[in-house]
Amino acid sequence: MAKKNRPRSIYFASIWCDDSVLMIDSISDVSLKKHTGKVWKDWIQILNQAGASSWSHQEIVAHLKKKHRQSLWWQQMIANGYEVTTGKRIAGQSLKGTYSATLTKSISVDQLKAWRWCISDEGIEVWLKPLSPVEISAGTSFEINGGVFGEIRTVKKNQRIRMTWCEPEWEKSTTVQLHVYKKAKGKSLLVIQHDGLKSARQKTEMRTYWRSTIEKMALLIAAL
Repeated sequence: MAKKNRPRSIYFASIWCDDSVLMIDSISDVSLKKHTGKVWKDWIQILNQAGASSWSHQEIVAHLKKKHRQSLWWQQMIANGYEVTTGKRIAGQSLKGTYSATLTKSISVDQLKAWRWCISDEGIEVWLKPLSPVEISAGTSFEINGGVFGEIRTVKKNQRIRMTWCEPEWEKSTTVQLHVYKKAKGKSLLVIQHDGLKSARQKTEMRTYWRSTIEKMALLIAAL
């Protein structure tokens, strides 16, 4: 049972053990320690002492960048997790009230090689699954099985693809981003982020869909 002095939202968003946070918003202490040098308990204490409980999301991110020199990805992840603990955000929910599904996978292949695979015909067939050949460039439209359609909006070479994604029964389009981050020792990090989802149910459905996709991507890229 959650302790009385913890915000109710933390209980549902986090896993606790002996007063130590083990996981917040799908980010574990083990992963956080590996990439930032600190666990959730440390970051919560640091941000509380800095007065971040009254800050906006942008102010928290700016502090993590300037004061603690965290990467863009971990600035957002730490800020999001901290906002879950203060009750400003439900796990997986944006400040606009929509939900996000984020999947990551580390691979022992360098960033450029992984990127080239992602924009190759083979790679596109695996992660996008278009009904007809698609060129990865801004303004390109696509359609996949089930009536899903969208448009590639932004391509940042070697790093990111951003596109719209709309399913037949959805009232509004959502946003999907594929990131390829550079890591040390010739490794890279694949990230698929689906934003703008209307409900927790949509988040669960798309998280399952993208988990299967990113795992297959990682296996094929690792075999290059």
